[in-house]
Amino acid sequence: MTEQRRPNNFRGPGPGEVIGPHTDLLREMLAMLDWDVEIRLAQWSRSYNLALSRPRTCVFSTLRTEDREILFKWVGPIGSTTLALIAKRDGDVPEIDDLEAARPYVIGVYTADAREIMLRNRGGYRLDVATDDLLNALKLDAGRIDLWFTDLETLAQVEPALRAKLEVALRLTGEALYLACNTRVSDMAIDQMNAALDTLKAAGADRRIWASYAATGDIDGR
Repeated sequence: MTEQRRPNNFRGPGPGEVIGPHTDLLREMLAMLDWDVEIRLAQWSRSYNLALSRPRTCVFSTLRTEDREILFKWVGPIGSTTLALIAKRDGDVPEIDDLEAARPYVIGVYTADAREIMLRNRGGYRLDVATDDLLNALKLDAGRIDLWFTDLETLAQVEPALRAKLEVALRLTGEALYLACNTRVSDMAIDQMNAALDTLKAAGADRRIWASYAATGDIDGR
């Protein structure tokens, strides 16, 4: 299971087709193992909850956080992301040095996303939850939220005229992304996937896949 979230994973031109650098890397990993696996795209909350509850089900691209560590078995990393708090340019939010300084403000988050879970577990944050992360850009522009907790890759997907009104208020450290599998997936299967993935990455498959997408203009180069 995954979601529509460029540049990592997105809907392809064919019916039910899922493509993207992370999807293609995992597809090559599965081909090495000669496993018959179906890759489905759905809203993040559905994809995430299915991986939590259904045996032999995994979800990607998933932040591996302390809160989630025991909830899944992990394969990866398959990529990385940079978390950020986004503010409206020339808005009323002053300079923010860390997440603690964001407590007085209304923060837009994405349902079932690691950022929502992170702030809820810390407690004391004023959260406004959206069913689509890109809706938070519109909310920020309309003044319905003060900050948007997202990642730089999602910010890049905002329509350019709107993106020009926004700015990064706080950039956090880069975080690794994984395939997160239901705990009833066998340890042997997890080990086999990690070994196959390590082999592919050692051969430069991840860089090759990113370069192929960048060459066609489907995503920005990395």
